[in-house]
Amino acid sequence: MRQMMVVFCCLTILPFVSAGGDPGVDTGPEIEGTSIAEIQYSKATNEGDVWEITMKLNEDAAGNNTTIKGESQICINAGSCLAPQYLEFIQNSELYWEASLIAKGLDENTAPVCKEEDPNRCLHTYVNWKIVLEYNDDETETLFPESGYYTSWSTCWFDVDHSKNDGWGGDGCPGGQGADDGSSLSALSATLTIGMLVFAAVFRQETR
Repeated sequence: MRQMMVVFCCLTILPFVSAGGDPGVDTGPEIEGTSIAEIQYSKATNEGDVWEITMKLNEDAAGNNTTIKGESQICINAGSCLAPQYLEFIQNSELYWEASLIAKGLDENTAPVCKEEDPNRCLHTYVNWKIVLEYNDDETETLFPESGYYTSWSTCWFDVDHSKNDGWGGDGCPGGQGADDGSSLSALSATLTIGMLVFAAVFRQETR
């Protein structure tokens, strides 16, 4: 029972967690003075697009047997985020590394409520990501960022702090703006509905 209450509390708190920075504005690392010589990553992703990141290390970092690992997280327009995932980097040459993922939220196969509610609520809002440079020769590491995530926004996003278009932004929402009214109350209702379905699934597992 205690486990179920913890799950329910987490689901009701998650909708109020938003990305750092301004809605719709991507964030990324400042690489001057770091071991990263160049970095490129996808911006303004459509639902289902491949989000990619390519990094070039400087000569000193490559000579120190530096490796890269990362973490990603998909957040959806209903206001919650999926579980973080390992972001696997592949070394293409001595200096270049790359990683990719599918920028996709929920759908009616993974969450039936997405068929019943406004489907744009289940599209991905943004991709959260962070990276770690591991200097294997001296067993140290550098985190980018030191806490939290960088953010790459989608072409169809909703944020309660966005003052225009009833919270909607981007130019890729199917059917135009996305929601029938776009209100924050509507977003909260959809989020709580999704949360209650997950809670019900946990309850069934606990009572078996």
